[in-house]
Amino acid sequence: MILEKARELGIALSESDEFINMTRTREAMEADTQLMDELNEYNAMQESIARLLTMDGDNQGEIQQMSRDIERLHDELIANETFRAMLEAQAEFQQLMKRNNRHVHRRGKQGRRNRWR
Repeated sequence: MILEKARELGIALSESDEFINMTRTREAMEADTQLMDELNEYNAMQESIARLLTMDGDNQGEIQQMSRDIERLHDELIANETFRAMLEAQAEFQQLMKRNNRHVHRRGKQGRRNRWR
């Protein structure tokens, strides 16, 4: 019974406006090759700067330059309408998941209280 309810919930979530919107905006983002190149470059730079921060040696100049480059790329990503739409769609779906989790948690508490009466 529990697994069947979980399956039903998964189907309902995948049919929600929030999930559908998130899927569409992700597909639009993935179709934008320039945006994906910028995002990949941003992620690669984040990894590189993390590695530099763990290394010994005098690499402050390189870290500062990478930090400026990362900030520039971040600004470019945020300026991109498709990227912003994806972020907004993800946030909306996350809110739906939080509401769902709160509801499940409350219902679980009510069930435990009823068992002890």
